Amino acid sequence: MAMDEESLVGTRLADRFQIESLLGKGGMGAVYLARHVVLQRLFAVKVIRESLITDLDIAARFRREARAASRVEHPHITSVVDFGYTEEGRPYLVMEHVEGIDLADLLAREGPLPLERALHILAQVADALAAAHASQVIHRDLKPENILLTAHRGQPDFVKILDFGVAKIIGMGSTDGLSIRGVPFCTPEYMSPEQCTGDDVDHRSDIYSFGILAFELLVGEVPFQGSMMQQVMAHVGQQPPAPSAASGRSEIGPAVDALILRCLAKSPDARYQDADALAAEVRGRETRPLRRTTGLYLVEGTGNIPRDAVTLLSETRLSGAPACDLHGTMLDERSGRVHQAQVLEELACSVRDRGLGSLEISQTLARKLVAEDRVLEIEARMRLLELEIVEIEMAARERELRLMRALVQLEHEQTTQLAAFHQQDPSRTLLWGSTAPAEELRSNLAWLADALEQHTALIQRIPRQMEQEVATRQAEIDGQRRALEQPRGELAEHEARLVELLQQVRAMAADPGLEHLFELAGVG
Repeated sequence: MAMDEESLVGTRLADRFQIESLLGKGGMGAVYLARHVVLQRLFAVKVIRESLITDLDIAARFRREARAASRVEHPHITSVVDFGYTEEGRPYLVMEHVEGIDLADLLAREGPLPLERALHILAQVADALAAAHASQVIHRDLKPENILLTAHRGQPDFVKILDFGVAKIIGMGSTDGLSIRGVPFCTPEYMSPEQCTGDDVDHRSDIYSFGILAFELLVGEVPFQGSMMQQVMAHVGQQPPAPSAASGRSEIGPAVDALILRCLAKSPDARYQDADALAAEVRGRETRPLRRTTGLYLVEGTGNIPRDAVTLLSETRLSGAPACDLHGTMLDERSGRVHQAQVLEELACSVRDRGLGSLEISQTLARKLVAEDRVLEIEARMRLLELEIVEIEMAARERELRLMRALVQLEHEQTTQLAAFHQQDPSRTLLWGSTAPAEELRSNLAWLADALEQHTALIQRIPRQMEQEVATRQAEIDGQRRALEQPRGELAEHEARLVELLQQVRAMAADPGLEHLFELAGVG
């Protein structure tokens, strides 16, 4: 009879993880919130259901796969830090605890996502898959319930993928069937054709599941529905509709349709062959592309625009920049300001080239550009400091996880040595296969106690060091923000004066060739 999931609340696993509450339960087992009694850190503990441990081969395979999955380190993957068994023999995984909302709940609440938001999420998922595949780990159950959205340093929709602990390790012969002793191993809606037919599965199976996920984010439902058998047959033999047609959303466009349908190809050879290429393709669809014409850049689909009606964008600014439309509207606020400033500069230069206005226009423009350059310099420094903060946090997280794994291994060794010592059996075979008398056991235990103390101190020190380094960078950012006030004020003054001078020109000397630039620059 299965154990009551609530009965683990209040208990302690391996003398170090205090179970505080039940977070949720599903087909594979239950997930609990636990606190490490020494580090006082919260973790998520997944305890596998009883029906999955009756076969010793399955339990051994799960342990092997969990250890391999713990090697995958990526910001968008929840890390596995420990593995063990409850007193009743149920396997459990200890993972980092992340607060957020999973994609299934988000879709239920909001329906299909806006194109840009969906692509932003999917790009992060593809990055995580690339990291896992590089470590020879396939997820095999990629679905909205296993993708958590959280916030990281104010950035919303930061992806964390769950359940790599039950993934397949390439070349280790994990079970590829539809179920393990009647328990569905994968979710039928997201299974690849080769999973459905029981054929060999490689990393391209995850790319198919990614295609199902992408389809659902944009359409609001998976492409194949019905009973489990109907879904399996559809995955194997039915072509999915294009997301734009299934959703009626024209903004999805043929390029995104082609990306998703390529992921959903029945043959693995016809899909993207690696997740790195897939991630690059997704990012290439996040904003409308710019195409180069003679002397200027235009947005795809806007048609021919007279040269004077657009700003000339620099090669530097184009790198990763959002596109603009005819009216200077940008996809982000900062780009909009840059575009408007460039239009104003183009207008001022064109006015002077025609011999209109006074020398003061050129003088004011020069002063404006100097102030603007100072603003851009300070803003660039602030962005570098923000990137340094992210790198500091990620490096601290990696150090913490590595030391946590070492700590867990030392704790396992200590448990083994203590058991051997209390038995006082000199012939007992230790974990590494040697034998040791009581004196050697005492020496080992003393070394382990010292090592545990050192590792615990190191782990506890990492957050303090990180906070100090982040605080230093944040103080410098605050200082740079204050330094911005003067050049921004000067920039505003020069820009206002330039607009005033150009308004005088427009009022005194009408020039039809400049009218469109006056309108674009907002000079009345």
